[in-house]
Amino acid sequence: MYLGEVSRGILPIAYLTSRLDDDTWYTQLEETLSGKVDVEKQKVLNLIGGFTLVYDQLQVDPVTHKMKPLNIISIRGDRGKIHASGDLACDLHKQIALQQTFSVSNSLYYEPWEKVQLGREDLSNLVKTAVESDYSHEQLVEGCFGVFSRNSSLQKSPGTRPGC
Repeated sequence: MYLGEVSRGILPIAYLTSRLDDDTWYTQLEETLSGKVDVEKQKVLNLIGGFTLVYDQLQVDPVTHKMKPLNIISIRGDRGKIHASGDLACDLHKQIALQQTFSVSNSLYYEPWEKVQLGREDLSNLVKTAVESDYSHEQLVEGCFGVFSRNSSLQKSPGTRPGC
């Protein structure tokens, strides 16, 4: 990861305030990042540093009753879909597209850090326990804070998991 001089927060704001469709928005962003257009915007984007952005409209497919795929991009030029199946999942990072639980960190999204893998495992365990034990809303929220509060930087001892 490298630090930038400009907040990554400008990217979601730019997307949310744009009137462009997703593909046009991405194309213009890609052209700006590659230096093909708008020198001033390119200068700003180069000051951001590392980023991964998940974006799209949250929609449910009326046929499958599943969430429609979301777009993901990173400053490294990676582009793909998450929560995708069929032809949409047939990209370079298919294993990411097919995951039910998805998380983003400062790592490459198709090479997640150990903390991302641990978080995914913890969330899966929390959901299973919450369903089996009929958690209240408060119990589920508390469990989620536990997942997010895990200190993955601690050294593991045999038979123990850090942050638990």
